[in-house]
Amino acid sequence: MIGGLLVLAGAALSALAFPRIGPGWLILPGIALFLAGLRMARSRAQGLLYGALYGLTFFGGLIWWIGELGLVAVVPLVVAFAGFHVLYGWWLSGYNDRTPGIWLALAVGGWALMELIRSYFPFNGFEWGAPGYALSDQAWARALAPLYGTSGITVLTVLVAATAVALTFRHRKWMLLGVPLAV
Repeated sequence: MIGGLLVLAGAALSALAFPRIGPGWLILPGIALFLAGLRMARSRAQGLLYGALYGLTFFGGLIWWIGELGLVAVVPLVVAFAGFHVLYGWWLSGYNDRTPGIWLALAVGGWALMELIRSYFPFNGFEWGAPGYALSDQAWARALAPLYGTSGITVLTVLVAATAVALTFRHRKWMLLGVPLAV
């Protein structure tokens, strides 16, 4: 139950991080809460559910404007793009028994792979929602963009968020509520 609430809060913060509302730094605690919820999943089925909660809430909040075309346009897109987080949640939750360092590498590497696939499939890619784009209002991210691109900033963002989660779970699970503050 707590894991699901963390995931929903993370999805809401992540959607709020993007332009129209901002500020972009909200993406860090948003991803951290999602990953913390996944780390609490007791099975792959629960990870799949948490991925669905995050993906549907996040993309529903992110691409709200497509609703101007009607539900026939927005619902398939939200479901399709949430599917990436569903698979990520299912996959990553299967490794919750690993050490924090291994889990961290899998969380970041898996997210990077998810974003890579999402940038090419479907319809020649749909990169909206990549964490690097949320940070476009941050001076440090704009300074790094020419060197590493949006993909590099995305991986760095997920690395910071996943590190906060790995360190939190390394010590005590009750410190989980401190994840957003640590980020």
